Amino acid sequence: TFNKNNILKTTISDFVYNCTKAVHSHVDIITQFKTAVDRLVQENAQLKEDKLQLLEEISCLKSAAIQSQNSIISLQDELLDCKDDQLRSVQSTVTNAVKTTVQTEMKSYSEA
Repeated sequence: TFNKNNILKTTISDFVYNCTKAVHSHVDIITQFKTAVDRLVQENAQLKEDKLQLLEEISCLKSAAIQSQNSIISLQDELLDCKDDQLRSVQSTVTNAVKTTVQTEMKSYSEA
């Protein structure tokens, strides 16, 4: 019985040792997994922050583009007004030149 008790104690001791070793191994794996999950959570939070910053930058760029387009439209309106003024001026000059030429020719024709 003494031998059996020693063998039983040794077997139980080995079993407990192996179980403890297995538990420690699993604890290490779980700790590594938790560390990896924590890192992913931090990275995800940073990505969310980056995304919000990018969305804000995009919004600013869109606003700037709209302002630029409004400026272009305004400048195009001014250009059209200038072209209209130039056209009126040319029309007036041509009309006056034709009128003067016709009057001069008619005077020359009537005097001849």
